[in-house]
Amino acid sequence: MSEQPRLYNLMNELENTGALQTLIEGAVISTSVLMHYNISKRMKELIERRKNTKRFILVGECCDEFKVSHIVVYRAMQTFEIIKR
Repeated sequence: MSEQPRLYNLMNELENTGALQTLIEGAVISTSVLMHYNISKRMKELIERRKNTKRFILVGECCDEFKVSHIVVYRAMQTFEIIKR
């Protein structure tokens, strides 16, 4: 994770400027994209904060938190380039 994920950074910038909410309300960005972004953001936090914890444990915690399957968490991480394909 030495290079910053560009899709994640773009969504982060949209969120920080308030444009993300406008795009969601205008149905330009779907709520499923927002959910994947939120999952990726949480996983990035967990990975950075708990470097010595095995990844599958963090994924399990994220699954419980968002009430989704492991596949959804891994797909979100791949989409927003938290992990490489």
